[in-house]
Amino acid sequence: MIAPMPVPLAATTGKPSMLLITARYAHHGAHSGLEPLHAILEQNFAVDVAKPSRTAKAALALDRFSHLIPRLMGQPPQQAGWSPYYTPSASLVEGAAIRQARQKRYDVVFCESIEKFHDRLGLIKQAHPGCRLVGMVHQPPSWWRLNAISAGVLDDFDAVIALSRQSRDHVERELGVRSVAFVNHGVDVTYFRPPEADRAIQDGFDICVVGDWLRDFDLVAQTIERTSAETPSFRWHLVLPTAARTTDAHYRAARYNNVRWYSNISDEALLALYHRCHAMFLPLIDATANNAMMEALSCALPIIVSDVGGVRDYAGEYVDYVGTRDPADVIASLRACVADYPAKRLRAAAGREHARTHLAWTKVGLQMAAIAKSL
Repeated sequence: MIAPMPVPLAATTGKPSMLLITARYAHHGAHSGLEPLHAILEQNFAVDVAKPSRTAKAALALDRFSHLIPRLMGQPPQQAGWSPYYTPSASLVEGAAIRQARQKRYDVVFCESIEKFHDRLGLIKQAHPGCRLVGMVHQPPSWWRLNAISAGVLDDFDAVIALSRQSRDHVERELGVRSVAFVNHGVDVTYFRPPEADRAIQDGFDICVVGDWLRDFDLVAQTIERTSAETPSFRWHLVLPTAARTTDAHYRAARYNNVRWYSNISDEALLALYHRCHAMFLPLIDATANNAMMEALSCALPIIVSDVGGVRDYAGEYVDYVGTRDPADVIASLRACVADYPAKRLRAAAGREHARTHLAWTKVGLQMAAIAKSL
């Protein structure tokens, strides 16, 4: 018996069809990360989400159990795929996408994170050559070079979205992708909003440091060490997972009573912290987009940030940049923020308007949808 041809969803919905490859990230709440993008895509496409079957989930659980004894014996687990982010769970999602795309013919398959979910997505195009594959790259060029990822790994994609100009240039020149576009990551400007009350400096100056990926915690520790005696009014709020607090720098920072630690906080608690603090210090080693910076910008919080990677693609003229790893430069910027706080608040308010008009998901999500539609 000849199997019937898959029917494109566009024939029944009037919208082009899309298969979305995504997953929830433990370090992102409902208002951080890419979740707000989904609603924009659903306005423009008939969207299905890649969902692993119960059988596949059970097989993964059995496979994990079968690997338990070798791990207990000290044998390292095997790593599949070209990316260190391509875990067994990611393979499960990718497998579900391939299975669903063979059962239905989609106009577009949108991979939310190429680094996490792509290993065999080219099989979809083998089954349906007319399907277009679009994906986003999140990591900066330094990550790709350190992992020895060379040209050819992205050849299956008809279009790649890069989240900084530097990343776009790397993907185009070093990875050989001809169709690559820079589009800003978005931020939920409705949720991440300025506080109703003014951030007045009273008995102290509260500084938040949010996140752990590609953060220069040695610079954080040195800054805390030097200011704790000289400027005891500084109160530090460090938000990062407990499991990530493993370096000497974390222990050095934890010696001081004016440092408070947060882990697994809710969206509401994170927003309250942005509203409570007078400034954010973001010590970065490298970056494309940075959720913490965009959220703080959207909350009109004055920001001091390392001048690296794609930071200027997002923060523009609305933050103070630190161009070195010298804690003296950070301390000078913090003290200048305290001394001229009304002016810093005015600039941060302009940064909020910049986020609202240039970084809102309602704007950048449409740009991403337009790229997918244009193929």
